[in-house]
Amino acid sequence: MTETIRTPLKVAPYLRMSEHQINLIHSGSMQILNDPGLVCFNEHAADLYEQAGCRVKRRMRGNAGCLECAHPGSCVIQKHLESVPRRIILGARNPENKLELDAEKPHVYFGTGSETNIVLHSQLKEYTAKDDASQTRVLAEFQSERGSLQNLCRSAKSGGN
Repeated sequence: MTETIRTPLKVAPYLRMSEHQINLIHSGSMQILNDPGLVCFNEHAADLYEQAGCRVKRRMRGNAGCLECAHPGSCVIQKHLESVPRRIILGARNPENKLELDAEKPHVYFGTGSETNIVLHSQLKEYTAKDDASQTRVLAEFQSERGSLQNLCRSAKSGGN
């Protein structure tokens, strides 16, 4: 049985960034992942990072309980980048609308989706137990902010700082 896949719009390749710029972003990402690393608020997730080969430090911050700081190391990241499939099929209710995403083919895909420029701000706050005022716990509180053209321009002008 032959798989029916929607034909994408074919375009001439357009490079938005040079190979040098891509390497700079990759190098900077590796530096950030190694120092300061990732702060993880979930012990099970920290265990998974550790099983994948990350260096995990378990520390306490005030009454925050167990916070984990994972330092993946570039060899762990590179190993997982190499395991990413070059081709995936996005399914659809109507099989004729399935899409093939192939990293090796210069195609443009139009469809519904979501913005990726949503910022998640986090802050540690101390909470007191309702039934015992002597019991406090520090938990992360998150607030999302949908990206806007103004935020993107401000970020570009400041170099992301």
